[in-house]
Amino acid sequence: MRKRWNGAAPPEILRSVSEGLLAGSSATDVRERVAERFGEEATPSLGAIQDIARDLERDDSPAWTLEDATPQEVLAVLATLREVEKRSGGRIRHLTRREARLAAIYQAAGHDPWAAYVAARGYLALANQREDLTQETLALARSTDQEVSPEPADDLDVDYPAGMIDPFVKKATSRS
Repeated sequence: MRKRWNGAAPPEILRSVSEGLLAGSSATDVRERVAERFGEEATPSLGAIQDIARDLERDDSPAWTLEDATPQEVLAVLATLREVEKRSGGRIRHLTRREARLAAIYQAAGHDPWAAYVAARGYLALANQREDLTQETLALARSTDQEVSPEPADDLDVDYPAGMIDPFVKKATSRS
């Protein structure tokens, strides 16, 4: 009986499989490299790796262009595109809009450009299968080293939009 992937493999093995596939290696080559690194028993079967490859197929959103960029994310997306083109040997020459948006988010959370791309593709694979993304989002939240300030925000520093009244200021009544 052949061993199948059921999503229960350790994250570092799944990440290694995903990285190899996304870089353009064949399922057979990926399996061999993962088996060398993690051992035969921990390695998903060839069929399971082919299943993972199908799950990682590119999404159908349009190609990302500079016109899609925000000034805040453009450097992250360009760094990701540069790294993806390099690691795929030029096989991948663009990102989709969804890949770009998610890669920028993962980079903002502290991932390097390649890891951000791999994480974005993994997220899209789950989303395309209509999986519950709660665990993926929680894992990202847990991976950040950002500490939340124990001090509450100072309401004096809030700049309310024109026409909006500060909800913390008591309504003044005029008596003539």
